[in-house]
Amino acid sequence: MAQNRRVKSNALFKLASDSSEQVRIAVATNLSTDLKTFKKLAYDHNQAVKSVVARFEYVPEEVLSILARDNSAEIRIEVARNLNTLKATLQLLLKDSDPDVKATAAQALQRLASE
Repeated sequence: MAQNRRVKSNALFKLASDSSEQVRIAVATNLSTDLKTFKKLAYDHNQAVKSVVARFEYVPEEVLSILARDNSAEIRIEVARNLNTLKATLQLLLKDSDPDVKATAAQALQRLASE
């Protein structure tokens, strides 16, 4: 059900709280998932779920901006790697305390500059 693109947004929002990590990941990669549900998933307690959200090609920039402030450096690196992360978010990550996050953000900014 969570993978079905015809599922209503309120059902996806409810499934974003499912006890199964796999169900929440399916919601995160559903092309019908809306901003409200992505925001909920950005605060998920599970690292794997947040990682999928941070890497997902169609996640809204507003959610990437939230995840750019996540406690986990791994999640912030995934945000920096996401090709849809905006320059402003990458510039925030360039000031990160983690050197790997900084380096990944710098690479992403260089890629943007060359496009």
